[in-house]
Amino acid sequence: MTLVRTDLGNARESARQIRFEPTGSITQTNVQKAIEQASSQPPAVNPTSVTFAMSPYTVLTTDTALYIDTSGGVVVINLQAAAARLGVPLIIKDISGNGLANPISAVPNGVETVDLLAPYPITGDFAGVQLNPRSGVGYTVSP
Repeated sequence: MTLVRTDLGNARESARQIRFEPTGSITQTNVQKAIEQASSQPPAVNPTSVTFAMSPYTVLTTDTALYIDTSGGVVVINLQAAAARLGVPLIIKDISGNGLANPISAVPNGVETVDLLAPYPITGDFAGVQLNPRSGVGYTVSP
């Protein structure tokens, strides 16, 4: 993530007048436009590696992608309540190519479901899903 430093005491119009040297993926040279550009960019995906030995793994709020090594056996992923995700999707991906023999099981929190299933099976070699949180309901799978 690109860091933009500014004095928050300045008004929006003042921020348009403050210039700085852009870095990384930010190309704007005034603070206000740089902030707007940074906020429109998708967040970086920092995958968390999960192995059979870590199963069952409980998803953390900071997790955005889980790269699952299924070579050791079936892996269970305990999902947090959808409301706790604050709208941030979660990617779950078999990276070892053993998901058909050793499927991943995504277990929703409490009475929540994943597309009306609890648990949600992720089967298939190199299979993966993106789970989109729906507060009070659980998760939906992206098409």
